[in-house]
Amino acid sequence: MKDFGSINPDVFYSNVDRRRGLGPEGDCHLWLGFKNKGGAGVLVTKVGGRTINFKAHRAAHWLHYGYMPGDLFCIHACGEPSCVNPRHLYLSDRKKGIGPARIM
Repeated sequence: MKDFGSINPDVFYSNVDRRRGLGPEGDCHLWLGFKNKGGAGVLVTKVGGRTINFKAHRAAHWLHYGYMPGDLFCIHACGEPSCVNPRHLYLSDRKKGIGPARIM
């Protein structure tokens, strides 16, 4: 599992556009940095001389809620792959996000 504790919040949020009116519902926080083929944000950082890629929405969940279980998927409720608004993200045990997983 990746060490989300190595993510610098200042670097992360310098790559986020939080202006109103973005995304399908107008309240997405869009990732401005590198994106993969599917349009999801990718945070590239160095840890101990190694380059590590984090999915930006998983990093956003960790920064906001303080945890990111490695066995769960982080789903965009808004449907916007580059959105990193923590209020639009939920954890699910299913890749397509058929209902949120229970966190106990």
